[in-house]
Amino acid sequence: MDFGKNIIEKGKTTIDVEILKIVCRVNLIFHLEKFQNRCAQDGILLFEMLEVAYEYRKPLQMVWNAHNSNMTYRLDDNDWNDIKELIEFLKVFI
Repeated sequence: MDFGKNIIEKGKTTIDVEILKIVCRVNLIFHLEKFQNRCAQDGILLFEMLEVAYEYRKPLQMVWNAHNSNMTYRLDDNDWNDIKELIEFLKVFI
């Protein structure tokens, strides 16, 4: 009798885990669609601003750095590489 009970309990646990996986996938899809919709609204402006800033990175960097004596706030090639990576990532949603 305990053997049958154990099979039922293990089966129930397996079903619970599978249901949880399905719920997680549905939530992920919902949030991904929500994120894509938000990017379609607000992300295009951010994307366009980043593309223009990246295109004019040299003069922007010169002006910005000339007005910031604190080395912490100065722009360098690493900052622009990060921006380029962000632009490439955002292209997926445009």
